[in-house]
Amino acid sequence: MKTESVEPHSQNDPSEGKKSLPVKVLAKIKHYTTGEWYYLGDLVWFAGLLLVFHFSYHSVADSLLALPWVQSIRLGLAVHISEVSFLLCSWAGLDTEVLSNRTIYFANGRGLTVVEGCSGFKQLLQSAFLLILFPGNWRHKLWFVPGALLIVHAANVFRIALLAAWSGLNWPFWQWMHDYPFRALYFLVIFALWYAWNENRVRVQQPIGLVQSTAPTGQLN
Repeated sequence: MKTESVEPHSQNDPSEGKKSLPVKVLAKIKHYTTGEWYYLGDLVWFAGLLLVFHFSYHSVADSLLALPWVQSIRLGLAVHISEVSFLLCSWAGLDTEVLSNRTIYFANGRGLTVVEGCSGFKQLLQSAFLLILFPGNWRHKLWFVPGALLIVHAANVFRIALLAAWSGLNWPFWQWMHDYPFRALYFLVIFALWYAWNENRVRVQQPIGLVQSTAPTGQLN
């Protein structure tokens, strides 16, 4: 059987030169957001939303944190974190003495106070901002966003409990651990939640079963 060969399109397509610059830019954006390299566009979305939140939050932080209901939320979170951290340290066998006014006291005289700044309020807002504005099915967001916020809060509880244990054991470099490794835990958790959401979104948009043939044109298998 005679088969016809199909000549590949020339790389120098004359129509390419007729396209205006905005059209070319939009075509590139579409390629990197819906094609094989879609994840590059998604990462740009992710980083862009984080930057927008960062600058927006700092521009309104003073007014926002002065609101009574925000102060109440931050205080409630700090109280809950101190209580759970105290229990975790006690269950872990550390020599805890008492929990008073959000301060965990240890027998060695050291202690840790959970202030409102460690409540995780900013990170909860950041996570909600990111997941709500990132593309995806809104019905799925109704359960995913609240679940993600619970995970972010649990990560903060774990972080504070580790810092309390670090203080109770009188280990060195407490401030460095607080400022760098344990703070980075937030970003890892937020990134992991975004990654899980984005992967699920991509699978929904590209259902299994749509398989593209890779056999060259004109060949019989």
